[in-house]
Amino acid sequence: MWVCIEVKMSVDCLIELEKALHSDEVRTSRERINKLLHDDFMEITQSGTMYTKEEALESLSDSSSIQIEAFDLKVRTLSEDLHQVLYETKTSNLETGLIRQALRSSIWKKEGKKWQMIFHQGTQK
Repeated sequence: MWVCIEVKMSVDCLIELEKALHSDEVRTSRERINKLLHDDFMEITQSGTMYTKEEALESLSDSSSIQIEAFDLKVRTLSEDLHQVLYETKTSNLETGLIRQALRSSIWKKEGKKWQMIFHQGTQK
């Protein structure tokens, strides 16, 4: 999974990195999230809350009751070292049964040899 973080960009690589952030293994690990998020990372959540990288790291959950399914992933080249991943998600809370759908956009930036997410926005569908 982590081979993509330090290789030449490919569509499959960025999609793999994006999906890694949805896995329990990564989503609950401060160390792994820290590697994937750029120091200048900013997120706008579905509810309109803005998070910096540090705030995102502080809000990590230990819970594996959330299941995220991503589909229709597309990658747009913005520049040689900047790419956007656009997709939809279905997020299921396994404890409450609540299901939410969202349109998502992430921007990945290459710093040296590493690809890191610098921006993410989720908009409720």
